[in-house]
Amino acid sequence: MEAPAKRGSVSVDTAQIYYRIYGSGEKTLLLLHGNGEDYSCFRSQIVPFSREYRVVAIDSRGHGSSTMGKEISISIMVHDVICVMDALKIHQADVVGYSDGGNIALGLLIQHPQRIGKAVLAGANLYPQGVRGIAQRPVEAGYFLCRQMGRFSPKAKEKAKILGLMVNEPHYTVAELSRINNPVLVMAGEKDIIKPEHTRLIYKGIPGARLVIIPKAGHNIFGEAPGQTNKAILDFLANRSSYERT
Repeated sequence: MEAPAKRGSVSVDTAQIYYRIYGSGEKTLLLLHGNGEDYSCFRSQIVPFSREYRVVAIDSRGHGSSTMGKEISISIMVHDVICVMDALKIHQADVVGYSDGGNIALGLLIQHPQRIGKAVLAGANLYPQGVRGIAQRPVEAGYFLCRQMGRFSPKAKEKAKILGLMVNEPHYTVAELSRINNPVLVMAGEKDIIKPEHTRLIYKGIPGARLVIIPKAGHNIFGEAPGQTNKAILDFLANRSSYERT
């Protein structure tokens, strides 16, 4: 991974949100990671993406270098991204969101469509029931355990808040999807923890959306199949390929 050209942070209420900037392209591309991760989950994307874009990789609230603050929710994390954009004087950017980062990207499309150009939603979900039970049940168990331990341990209490993002959120509707006018690429792995029918619900719900399923890959298409994933994303962002609605 190349050394970042710039590393900084933005104060948002009681939290400090960190970001890293790579490349110097005319267009800005935001990278939003998943739950329990940080910007480094895009280690196979930063170099190829930064050849064409100014890449801003953000550590979400309570993740990586960013602090938790008093509260955390998908809506608050959407606001955090807007605050980073404002601080960097980015009027509009394309966005790649993975897992919870995809859910944040969905929030940006719904709440701040004018600030977003194109969006890639990878492994996103509208509500917790969109996740396969075999993946969701261990998260729920960890969440309730951490909530109990959180009465005595600040670290466990913070972990419960992070897991709570997957147990209790997000809360999007198909009606909200229908009002999205931005160009959107919906992505998932063939063996993703997001139910296939749920991924298709998102794809069909967004007018004009495109769909790419990465063969044999699980939820982490960015780490498991970076070549295919990167090509699909860069082709979409640069209008180099088309995907038929099916």
